Amino acid sequence: MSNYNVPKGEERLFHVRQELVQYDPKTGRKLSKPAVKKYGMKIFLTTLRDRLAQQGYTLEILHDPRTYEAAKAEEAKAIADAEKAAKEAADKAAKEAAEAKDAELAALKAELAAAKKKLAKAEKDAEKGKKTNDAAPAEEKKED
Repeated sequence: MSNYNVPKGEERLFHVRQELVQYDPKTGRKLSKPAVKKYGMKIFLTTLRDRLAQQGYTLEILHDPRTYEAAKAEEAKAIADAEKAAKEAADKAAKEAAEAKDAELAALKAELAAAKKKLAKAEKDAEKGKKTNDAAPAEEKKED
């Protein structure tokens, strides 16, 4: 029954509306009233359901714990899937950040190598200029 509210803590029990229907033979008025009973899953499924039906009870299952267990398992699976997706997204973001950092580091290394090359070239040019400057005055002195 869809509008039956299961009390908290009793989700793992069968909730059954049962009635042994009896009528007043003189008036035809119904004398019996249905009662809501709660049974453990194993005992209800193995013996009670069949025995109550054999004794003439009409049974209406208000809450079936097997559907509750299935819903709980599905909910747990959904939560696990969400956690897994969140972890994968975090791992992907961390990997992308590491790749970006590596690319930035490679660019800085290339820039440093270029700067070292430029410095070495400047030092060579300075040494060549110094040698030519040293040689030029000597030639000038010879001409005098």
